[in-house]
Amino acid sequence: MNSVLAEINEKLRSVHDDPALYRAYMGYEKAERDMNSARNYGLRMAERAKEEGMQQGMQQGMQQGKLEGIREGELKIAKNLLVKGFSPEKVADITGLLLAEVKELRSDSIVV
Repeated sequence: MNSVLAEINEKLRSVHDDPALYRAYMGYEKAERDMNSARNYGLRMAERAKEEGMQQGMQQGMQQGKLEGIREGELKIAKNLLVKGFSPEKVADITGLLLAEVKELRSDSIVV
């Protein structure tokens, strides 16, 4: 084991003794550090993009769920009004639904 370390130390000394070899070695070291930094930066950016995408997806999903809940509420109110005898025109006016939607609800619910 000591002979291996001695050989490595000898090679390192020879690198330091030859200016051209030393510059080449230092250039290699810098390039390797730069590559590692770039890779780590890329990994951090990918993780950040993933987190931002997940957050955006969650917000969009919650917004869509909220809109669907509002829509279901409007339809339920419209059905109840039809059952109570309100005209489709009046139900459309009260709920903001299209008259065609209210008429479809009436025919789907078989409200007379």
